[in-house]
Amino acid sequence: MGESHQETQDSSQEREKGSYIQWSPEENKTLINLLLDAVASGLRDSNGTFSKFTVERRIISTLNRMHGCNKTYQHYSNRMKILKTKYLNAAELLLFSSGFGWDSTTKRFTASKEVWDEYLKVKFEVLLYKRYFYEIQVCYK
Repeated sequence: MGESHQETQDSSQEREKGSYIQWSPEENKTLINLLLDAVASGLRDSNGTFSKFTVERRIISTLNRMHGCNKTYQHYSNRMKILKTKYLNAAELLLFSSGFGWDSTTKRFTASKEVWDEYLKVKFEVLLYKRYFYEIQVCYK
């Protein structure tokens, strides 16, 4: 009896904190295709985004029905942040240098070792620079 109470308490704490919901590659692909369909159908607001109503009624409900999952608007918002970051990182790779390419067969970035080394060196220096200024801002606040 004590164990079942503990299990109930643990699951309620998990709900309060917000449990992590994984997205399968198939769910990601479906989400992106649903978003593309919504854009093609003209469902974006005047500011270029989708309303919460559109996302819940047209995108999430279809995704949940197709994959038998239970995603919410919050899950969608979090996934969009991750996808945006991945997109920006990929765009940066393509814009960084003419040495980067895209192999459509393997769906991977291609570059010589020298190009990768230079990119990672610059990227690392930028990260150090950002961290340095962040630490200065924290010290002076």
